[in-house]
Amino acid sequence: MFEPEKALDLLKLHSDWLWSVDANGILTEWIGNNGASSAKSVAPWISYLRRDSDTRDGLIKLMTAIRQRKPFHCVKISCLLPHAGVRGWVKQSGIPAYDDQGRFTGYRGAALNMTGQMMAERKMGRLNS
Repeated sequence: MFEPEKALDLLKLHSDWLWSVDANGILTEWIGNNGASSAKSVAPWISYLRRDSDTRDGLIKLMTAIRQRKPFHCVKISCLLPHAGVRGWVKQSGIPAYDDQGRFTGYRGAALNMTGQMMAERKMGRLNS
């Protein structure tokens, strides 16, 4: 079994950020994989989501999982990147969190920045048209 520090190191190899959302839907942490902690937010996580035709299915999958308090894996969405304040795309995974008494306390997960890839794909699509 991995020690927590080793497991965190391995997780960071495959993500750009770790994040957490509290039970009220507030994005409470957005931590870069370099160990630098981003400023905590007081904004609801849903305010970061953006509508995008290329990631519509991902947004639906994300919203469905969260409504049902189920885990989600590698969901691609368009969003406002909290650390930079600009629009981008991420692929994220998350799991619901519960306290010792079984009460829902929010979500925690990891996100991979897909912005460069999505911009390149869109540019290639325009060139092919």
